[in-house]
Amino acid sequence: MDAGVEYVFVQMPGGRALLHRVVAAGALPIQFGRAVACRLLNQPARVQWKDCVESKAVEEAWTNQVKAELKLQ
Repeated sequence: MDAGVEYVFVQMPGGRALLHRVVAAGALPIQFGRAVACRLLNQPARVQWKDCVESKAVEEAWTNQVKAELKLQ
């Protein structure tokens, strides 16, 4: 890999890896990773993050669940 060149690297379940060189610097959309993950997970409705807004109560419940699972409480 060349220094100063942008690459996208994805490691898939099972150990398969994908490496792609970004030809034009800065040409990769900021939501590229999200779009790829959503498509791989068959969740096309979640590609647009603005359409995935949850209520504050739901976000707090998720946060508390993660804290409990990580034993941060």
